[in-house]
Amino acid sequence: MKLRIVCVSVVWGLAIFCFCYPQVEASEGAGVTSGITLIQPVSARSAGRGEIGAANDGDIGLIQYNPAGLAFADQTQVGTMYQRGFDDDTLAYCAVGTPIGWGSVAGSVMYFGTGKIDMYDLNGNRIRKTGQQDIVVSMGTGMRLFDDRAGLGIMLKGISSEIFGETATAFAVDTGFMVRNLIGSLDWGVSVLNLGTQLKYLETKEDLPAQVRTGVAYRMALFQHEFIPYLEIPYLVHEQETLGLFGVEYVINRLIALRAGYKRNFDDASRDDERDISLGIGFIWHQVSLDYAIGITDDLSNPHFVSLNAKF
Repeated sequence: MKLRIVCVSVVWGLAIFCFCYPQVEASEGAGVTSGITLIQPVSARSAGRGEIGAANDGDIGLIQYNPAGLAFADQTQVGTMYQRGFDDDTLAYCAVGTPIGWGSVAGSVMYFGTGKIDMYDLNGNRIRKTGQQDIVVSMGTGMRLFDDRAGLGIMLKGISSEIFGETATAFAVDTGFMVRNLIGSLDWGVSVLNLGTQLKYLETKEDLPAQVRTGVAYRMALFQHEFIPYLEIPYLVHEQETLGLFGVEYVINRLIALRAGYKRNFDDASRDDERDISLGIGFIWHQVSLDYAIGITDDLSNPHFVSLNAKF
């Protein structure tokens, strides 16, 4: 069994390399990307522990990091999130997932907007334009493998973006592989995210924020309560940068969850937006969880996240 899992993992790694190497070559060095809405946290649970989720437990709010988590979702789920960021930045998210014979299927809608921004033309007249407004629609599925110990998932996404009145559309795919109890209580996952077409505003084409993620989660008991440390390494394909994500989650009597996380850019330590601490708390009542998180960043944006998840 373990040999088969290792073989699949190796094949998956080679497939990831084959997908990403042409993307890196085409970028001709480190660059910037558009469509950053695609990498925003859509769960306060994730945001509170460092935006980690490559090895997830099938939570509908974590599948954006690895759609293979859908393979382990054994109940119908509904998840919503609201984020209030700097100035009038707003992000809203809603997702629904349900189990089927081989795993589960899910769909989601995400909205991000900066609101109206005052601008002035050459004559000094004030013009109000939408700074940025994105809508992302996703649909995906996950399938269990190897006596339900491993999962394979795929997510298809469409994004409609508007920046200062200029519109663009793009399509992307996420895919991932995950193994539960690989060694003892250690879960491991790997995923490739946001591989797709470019966003084109007028004559300018911009790449989507493609990523390769791999991470582990280790479930253990601490003072008779569940304690899970996480380690995750995302690689930003077009920027050619590597991040380090560290997080913990401590669940007390399955009623209260305490979370903390840290994010670091290994290749560019000056990036204030990629060096921050996050804190979170969750309240669990039967099949319903209410979560809150705050990001403590060097650039003082300090985003707040609130999410509500229910299982049936």
